Amino acid sequence: MAASSTGKKIQGANRVYIEAHGRSYVSQKGVIAVLKSIREHGMPKHVSRSTLKRTRERELDSDTAYGPLFATIEVEAKQGGKKKIPVVAPLPLLANLVQAAPFALFLDNLMSEKVPTVSKKWKICLYCDEVLPGNALKPTNDRKLVAFYWSFMEYGKFLYNEQLWMHICSLRTCHIKNIEGGYSAVFKHVAGLFFGAPYDLRHGVQLHLPAAGTSRFLFAEIGGIVSDEAALKQLWSNKGSSGSLPCFLCQNVVAHSSGLDLHDSTGTLVPSCTTKYGQCIPNRSQAVLEKARMLSTQHPVLGVGEFKTLEQSVGLTFNPQGALWDANFQTYLNPGCVEVTGFDFMHVFFVGGCWNTEVGYLLDGITRVVKPSDLHSFLQTIKWPARVSSRATSGKKAFQKHTSGDAAKCSASEGISLYPCLRSFLTLHMAQFDASEMRAVNSYLALCKVLDILLEARFKTVDPAQLLAASEAFLAHRLVSHGVKAFQPKVHYSLHMSEQLRRMGLLISCWTHERKHRELKKFANNMMSAQVSLAWERSLLEELVLMAKCQLMEFDLKTGVELINAQPADRQLTQHVWSHFGLPLDANTELTVSEGALIHHQLFCKKDVVLCDDGTNRFVAELWLHMQLKVNNDGPFDMSVVSALESVSSNVYRMCTDLSIIPSSWIHKSFPTFMTGTNVQVIP
Repeated sequence: MAASSTGKKIQGANRVYIEAHGRSYVSQKGVIAVLKSIREHGMPKHVSRSTLKRTRERELDSDTAYGPLFATIEVEAKQGGKKKIPVVAPLPLLANLVQAAPFALFLDNLMSEKVPTVSKKWKICLYCDEVLPGNALKPTNDRKLVAFYWSFMEYGKFLYNEQLWMHICSLRTCHIKNIEGGYSAVFKHVAGLFFGAPYDLRHGVQLHLPAAGTSRFLFAEIGGIVSDEAALKQLWSNKGSSGSLPCFLCQNVVAHSSGLDLHDSTGTLVPSCTTKYGQCIPNRSQAVLEKARMLSTQHPVLGVGEFKTLEQSVGLTFNPQGALWDANFQTYLNPGCVEVTGFDFMHVFFVGGCWNTEVGYLLDGITRVVKPSDLHSFLQTIKWPARVSSRATSGKKAFQKHTSGDAAKCSASEGISLYPCLRSFLTLHMAQFDASEMRAVNSYLALCKVLDILLEARFKTVDPAQLLAASEAFLAHRLVSHGVKAFQPKVHYSLHMSEQLRRMGLLISCWTHERKHRELKKFANNMMSAQVSLAWERSLLEELVLMAKCQLMEFDLKTGVELINAQPADRQLTQHVWSHFGLPLDANTELTVSEGALIHHQLFCKKDVVLCDDGTNRFVAELWLHMQLKVNNDGPFDMSVVSALESVSSNVYRMCTDLSIIPSSWIHKSFPTFMTGTNVQVIP
């Protein structure tokens, strides 16, 4: 196409695609979304930043029947006076979000199934974490902040969906440092937003669901507080991993390096390298609160040195503005501060956690037989399923520069992909390991059993006793193979996962919150001025609430099958399907096909090796195609074309070309694979 006299090759309406690129940066996905919206709704009459701001503010119903959507909490400033922090009021937020019909129907169905009553209140779950938008290498990052999210534990397995976690407060750490009581003081005020007069969820609030055409009474209290160890340490003002009492959930576990258990004549104290949960005496909220009160009474009496010793002995840092020292805050919790607290298993195992350190010890222990470079070479031979390769989370280069003495360095998502691959790698060399090396191998294999159960618990019901047995076996193997030096605090925290599962009924997967952080970073990165004023926080919350409302307008839990980029089937395939099902000649059919589909919340694509389960039999197959069939007024029927693999030995299969059509719901899991001669070895 010849260029015009202006030098512009592209002319007319398509020029939009070029002009948008030449000005402020917008992602390609964002440009397409805006253009589709214009095609659907028409072009706005006025186009300016001020019009954009006013329109978005009108969309947010700031004044609701439950009060204003945006509120403030007052905290004590270290310089004196009060500091007002912007927050999103939970009930007005719900009133906004239930205007979205899909979300309102979901909530209405759930509240009819799990009816909240004064004696059986719903459980609010709070999550907080530090988020690092902006330049992570900058010496002073003014955008680093702490984000607080909340949801209901009654959502159960649907808590994997980040849209069901709501923003309540996002505050930069530069402000938290200037608040009396810090993190903990902000937290107690944030929690109080659910219970302020006249709308106190403990006493019940009538929630109007206009999109569902109903109203429901909602009773709730805080029943879960989940985060990583660093955040929980700040929330509860406990000493955490640096203290003599490193575990907030245990009364009698002391740091094994302290040697305190060796001088305990009563035999009550146990070291943090204990491998038996039964030896740990569960902490109790009342005991923690008594320690907090004791610090309050002794603070004006003891000298500085004596008081620090007292703090160390009780495992708390005196913080009179903190949550433990607020009697009113304790009434928000059921049963209490200890019983509602849970460790985030993603951080315990995959963020400088048990798996990362275990891999480091393992590779150092088997270097006579295999080296990190051998593992790296093996990972390059693996064919990854689409759910991994499409997100570049295989971690296949994680060991390219691994050195002796290092823990495994990779993201948590990469760790999830890598741990079964390393297990399969070890099986290939099992005959070469001596007794000492086998101890390291057995320790890693025991950890893999724990991880298998934890990941299964995200979507299925798991017996806590099974998880506890696997956890104790892993700790026993780790102690024998690597000694007490390998018992970092997170190793002990892993022992609490089974009790947490029993108490809460589920293990909350914080991969969900990492995805939630992306929303926050998207806006925080692009807000031009990270000024000292708290107006920055207010603007950020407005953006996040509007995004949440827009997302819930199209809320879909994707519990069924969703074809990706579906296309009409060609004539030959249509005729084959027609013949296969013996459809009458006058049937009105519609057949669409796709190489990829979301099934059971997971991506399955052509050439993936998958596990199929019809409820009676299980088999492994190669995936070829997904189809959706409508016949007259029936359907759609979701089907997939697969070729079942012939089993040769354990996890080894021979490829076949015989094709079968199965219900797509039979597909449950996809596997990484590698070739063993002419056969395919599956990595379970």
